[in-house]
Amino acid sequence: MPTVRFRSRGESGNIFFLMSLVAEALNDEERTGQLWKEIKQGSYDEAIEKIRRHVNLIDLDGLY
Repeated sequence: MPTVRFRSRGESGNIFFLMSLVAEALNDEERTGQLWKEIKQGSYDEAIEKIRRHVNLIDLDGLY
């Protein structure tokens, strides 16, 4: 499972920026597209949970 490091309080905490990092780590358009569909429905916290099913997500700010 790929690892993605981000700062929830910084620019990389923006869901669009974060998903660009996830897409790069996954390197799989189909998986990334499906994940986008999943995270569009719900809160930021729910999106983080869904992203964690696909990558090892490390928040360098320690909030998530």
